[in-house]
Amino acid sequence: MGNGATQGPAQVVAAACDGACSGNPGPGGWGALLRFSDGSVHELGGAEGATTNNRMELTAALALLRELRELPRDPGLVIRTEQGQPIYVRDVAQVVDGYQDESTYSRINERPSVSLSVSRAAGENILFITDEIKDMIKGYEAEYGETLQFTTL
Repeated sequence: MGNGATQGPAQVVAAACDGACSGNPGPGGWGALLRFSDGSVHELGGAEGATTNNRMELTAALALLRELRELPRDPGLVIRTEQGQPIYVRDVAQVVDGYQDESTYSRINERPSVSLSVSRAAGENILFITDEIKDMIKGYEAEYGETLQFTTL
């Protein structure tokens, strides 16, 4: 630019993701795409031998959100999904690395813990959702099992 102005890093201006499997469960894969204001594109993807459509779709969305954490992006960025349900990034969460006094406590067998409660939407199959969650926990155990202990109540 001739006037001495500098242009900042390219922003993410478009994002899309999807996942699927052959059979349900069966072998599957996921993919995600980021498009930047300078016209460049970044693709992400992965596969699993035995999985479900829901797991692959969620894996794609989570991978995309992880990638977006550190990238400059348009404040109105919407992630497009194959199901047509947009994910508004501004509505997902704002993560702040900092300290806050504890206001609630969670313990299992007298040891500090982190708890997560999952509920189903009306009309959803609770048994299928339970199996999906158990599969996801197995994946996290494989990834973090040496440093974290997972307990399902």
